[in-house]
Order: sequence, then structure tokens, then C-alpha cells
Amino acid sequence: MRTTALLLAALGGLLLRLPARAQQTYQKTFPVEPGRAYCLVFEVEPLPADAGEASWVLHQYNDAGEVPFDGAFEGAWQRLTAGQHVYRHAFYTTSDAVDARLGFRGSTAMPRVKTATLEPFDTPHLVLNGDFALGAGNQSGWSEMHWASVIGEGGTNLLQVNQNGYALSDFFPVEAGGGYDFVRGAKQWPGVRLLAYDRLRRLIAPVSRIRTNKPPVRMPAEAAYGRLLFNTSHDHIPAFCTNRIALTGLVRQGEAVAAVTAPEPLPRAEEEIVVVPGSDPREIYAARELRHWMAKITGRVPPLLAVPGPRRNTKLFVGAAQAGAFADDLAWLQDSDGYAVRRRGDHIHIFGAKPRGTIFGVHALLERNSDIIWPRPHPDFEAVWTPRERIDFSEADFRSRPAFEIRHISRSADDFRFQAWMARNGINTDTRLHVGLNYLLWERGAPAGYGSSHIGWIGGAADRDNTFYPLVDGARSISRWRQPCYTHPEAASTIASAIRRALALVPEQPVESISSIIVDNWSVCACERCMRPIELPDGTRLEPQSPYANQDPLFFSTRNFMMLNAVAEDLARDYPRLRLITHAYIFTAEPPLVRLHPMIVPQFAAYPTQNARFPIRSGRGMTIDRYTGDVWK
Repeated sequence: MRTTALLLAALGGLLLRLPARAQQTYQKTFPVEPGRAYCLVFEVEPLPADAGEASWVLHQYNDAGEVPFDGAFEGAWQRLTAGQHVYRHAFYTTSDAVDARLGFRGSTAMPRVKTATLEPFDTPHLVLNGDFALGAGNQSGWSEMHWASVIGEGGTNLLQVNQNGYALSDFFPVEAGGGYDFVRGAKQWPGVRLLAYDRLRRLIAPVSRIRTNKPPVRMPAEAAYGRLLFNTSHDHIPAFCTNRIALTGLVRQGEAVAAVTAPEPLPRAEEEIVVVPGSDPREIYAARELRHWMAKITGRVPPLLAVPGPRRNTKLFVGAAQAGAFADDLAWLQDSDGYAVRRRGDHIHIFGAKPRGTIFGVHALLERNSDIIWPRPHPDFEAVWTPRERIDFSEADFRSRPAFEIRHISRSADDFRFQAWMARNGINTDTRLHVGLNYLLWERGAPAGYGSSHIGWIGGAADRDNTFYPLVDGARSISRWRQPCYTHPEAASTIASAIRRALALVPEQPVESISSIIVDNWSVCACERCMRPIELPDGTRLEPQSPYANQDPLFFSTRNFMMLNAVAEDLARDYPRLRLITHAYIFTAEPPLVRLHPMIVPQFAAYPTQNARFPIRSGRGMTIDRYTGDVWK
């Protein structure tokens, strides 16, 4: 993955990165043609073993003297290593590139370049370095990876994606409406998705492969680029926990597409958007969203740049790596997905302490400076606005930290359009990692997390010891569709241990939350331990009124949250920033008589319910259960 080290440094040391990047010098410059594949080969004097860090950068320039974001390569893999002297880097040029420039940066003396050549690169299968022949560790054509790498094994090279990781190819050109199939011998479904993008490199949709069709893949009519996304799948199936790719690529199939008159490109906007190479993919997504909607509203496209261009104009800086001058805002936003927008002259900064906050900030900026709204997730009705000549960004000095840490709306597990709609409206429903990281949801702001019911986390331990299951009407109710015995002496520690095992599966992906919830019924344990009076912190006792939760929700809600407090206390030793999400639902909608551990975030699900068509407190409609206590007061 393009390095996020500088982003983390910006959050920790609050250093403004722009001045250092503005002093970039280059040792070699090569003329290039737009939209072509090239391979740079250069030889340097080998670094001594005790040399500091050094890396190469590769920047493409357009005829306006700008560095397009998609033409800037500053990957973590582009390090110079002691003893190595020849390096290769394959890449596609952008649609407006006129030259490519090789430079170096680091903490040691810059190396002396002995030779450097740039030649056209053969890409018969569209995907750069799809056979990984450029060598182990060479991520040419694969600038964005997480928990994945190109490795050497048995005399050959392959791409290995580890559990919950992903690898995303660089953009490659495709024919609008063209038919394609995977090259013979290539890794195919499952574990790979073909993504279609428009000419501004904004996602159109994943492209479905239909085996019975010829050709099996048809690009959308508005597609200009494609990318391949490799990930992992079901955690409980060992074969799906790692994805190993020795070859990938696409070949054109089917009849030639009838010529379609493409719409004229929109004129260029006066403003520009700047996002730092190596920024978090969610911040890059935010920058592309800002560009897209500015173009929709004004009919003009702002360039997306890697460094500020030479013109005097309004520059919109997206992401925390460029917000070092706003230390107070970053501190105020810490541990939230809020955002800040700050204007200093012609410079507007949009950022969050979390990358998701930057997504929210971009849409808030658009809402405050136009009449745009986001009514539906459907592509034909995703936004409504009044066209205007330009956006003056008169409101560009504000910040917001959400009052509610979780704003949740259920969605299908793989609806990226719905996720984009939620992000535009400040909703942060998570994506679960049980079937690998869903990149398209995560890129659009969905927090990554694991989740299960209390008894689900206990899992096989309950099969070995059935006293984990609840005692209901004098007998153990052996079902995963039950609440556990809340007072089992190992219930909390068993849940915490299972959560630790899940967290170990994502060593490089920051999991923001774990959920442990009640199952969707009123069943509770009425064993002798669970039915003992609860000694409360204030010295009083809570006596049970019934062995049934619908008749005594307060008692069993308190039991539930006492167990969860113990789970949180266990986890907090190693994961102090983790959030333990649970449901305040059915009987746990009744507030317990114990204070919750700070790690616990209850999701209040309205219950008892009347009818979604009437206000909750109207008394109209049919209640679901005989429990009708007024928790709303």
C-alpha cells in the first residue's frame, strides 16, 4: 500500500509536510506520451551498509507544470537498499502527461545515478506486472496493497494477499463497452473483482463475470479504466484465508464496439484539489468525491494534484497530512470521525483525525456552499443541486465532532452505492471482516470490525461445557440462538479470548470496533447464580422479580452489562482505543443500574416498537410483545 508513514507522523507530530515536498529536485527527466505504459530502469552507486533511508520518487508533469495525483509514485516499496544498484519501475502515464521525472529523498546523501533509461513497456494483458516478473518486492502496477506483498517462491514470483488484506492494481485503460476475459491461467473468481472507472477515475461499478456469456465480462459504456482487486474470503475456511496469485491479466474478447460519440470533456475549473501521495485511500476517495461534485455543480473539473500547482488560485487541500498547521483542531477531533474545514487566504484545508472524518468534511463543505442534497443511494437520484458558474466557498471555516459515536443504518453486505450515500450523510455503519475486508465499503468510510453474539463468541466452548448455555424452565437450552449464562465464571474471559483471536487476524488493519450482542429473543438464564440478588455499587441490592426477561428487563439488562463490563475490562489492557459495540435492545433497552465501561458503546434500537409509520410515542400501531414498559421517559 502506498505508505501512510507521513500521515501518521502528521497526526503525531503535527508537522506540515508541504514545504519539504515543494523543494523536490530531480536527477533525470524523460519525455513521455500520455496513456502509455513505460518501464524505468536506473542504476545507482550502491548504498553503504550503514547508510540512512533513501527512496526514489517518480513524478509525471503535464504541460501546465503540474504533477497530477495519479502520476505521482512515492510508494513505501520504492526504497533503495544496501547492496542493490539496479531498480525497475513500470507505470502507466496519465492522459495529460508530457514528461516523467526521477528524484530521490531520504535521510542520507542522495545516490549518484550511473544510468537511467525509460522505454515503452509491453502490456499484452493490460495489467502492469500481472506476472510479477519484475521481481519479489517490486510493486510496479500494484501501488496500493495492505497486508499483501510480491514474494519469491520456488524460482518464481507471486502476489500473496494475507487474511483480511487486499491488493489493488493500478488503473489500466479499457475500451468503453468492450468485452474482456481473464488471460489463460490467470487467477479468477473467487477472490478477485474487476472494477470499472470513468475517465476521472471515479468508480462506476464492479463488473460481473457471467461464465455462460461470450465474452464473460462487458465493460460499462462510460468506462475508461479498470482495476483488479484481490482480497481474502471466509475466515473459517483455510483455503480462503490467503489469496495467492501467480498470474493475472485481461484479454479483449468479442466483436468490436460500435463507435459511440463520447461527450466532450468538461472544461477545466479555476480551483485545484491537492492530496498527498501515500494518503489513506479513504482520503483519496474524499478528494475524488470533491472533484466529482464540484464538476457536477459547476460544469468544470478541478485538477487533482499531488503537489500545489504554480498558479495563484483557490487550492483545496484534502487530508490530515496537510493539516499540520491546525494542531488544535486535530487534538479536538482525536478519537472521533469528526472533521474540520479551515480557510487561510486562498487555501482551504479539509481534514479529520480519522480518514473517515475527511470524507464527512468534504460533503459538509459542499452542502454549506451549495444547495446540494443526497436523497437516495440510487445512481439516477443520488444528488439534487442547482447548477452554478462556480462555488465561492464563502463558508470554509468550521469544525464538527459528532455527539453520537455510532450512527448506524442497516445495509446489505456489499452495496457500495448505499455506503457512499451513508458517508455523504454522516452515517458510519461498519463492515464486518468475517469474509475478508470489503474494500469498496471501507474506502467509502465504513469502519472495519468483527462481530458476533455473546454466545457466538463463546462458540465451541459451549459445546464442551453446556453450562455456558442458559437454564430456562429448569433445563439447559442448547442453542446458539440464546443468551449465555451471564454468571458462568468463564463467560467474560472466554468472550474476551475469542475477540483477541479475531483481532490477531488483522495485524496491520486497525479494527475500530468489536461487537458482542444479545441474540434476537428474550431468553435468559435463570440458574441459581444468575438469579441471586445483584449487589450494586451504591450499596443497594437489585432483587430479581421474575426468571423471564420480558417481565424483569431491569434485572437482566443489569446482568448483561455486568458481564460486558468484565469483557471490556479484560480487553482494555491491550486495546485501550477499541470500541465494544453492543445492542440496547429488547430487555437491554432498559438502562442497567451499573455504569458502563468506557469501551462499551451501546446501540439503542427502539423497543418496544409500535409501527415504523407512526411516531414511537404515539401509541398507534401494534406492539410486538407484552413488555410495554415506557423506556422513553
